[in-house]
Amino acid sequence: MTLKGGRAGQEVGRVRQHDILGNFICEDTLVLRTATADTLVTKGSASDASTGVCTGGTHTVTLRLEDGKLHYVSDDAAAGRPRATLDRAE
Repeated sequence: MTLKGGRAGQEVGRVRQHDILGNFICEDTLVLRTATADTLVTKGSASDASTGVCTGGTHTVTLRLEDGKLHYVSDDAAAGRPRATLDRAE
């Protein structure tokens, strides 16, 4: 995941998914809906890397900073409503 600053309606990030071998599978573009001091609510839209395994369509992705950790929650039912606690990579 990469994030950058922006305003409502602007792209603020991308989430890239890879398979267990490190092959690129698909990418989610995150467009900011709302923001508070610790929470971003975005519209995620998946693009396929011609693998046929991405869910496609749009969904809500919520990113919340708590105790120095970034929590990722997606309501994408086709993807199993993924959740994760992310670590920062330098």
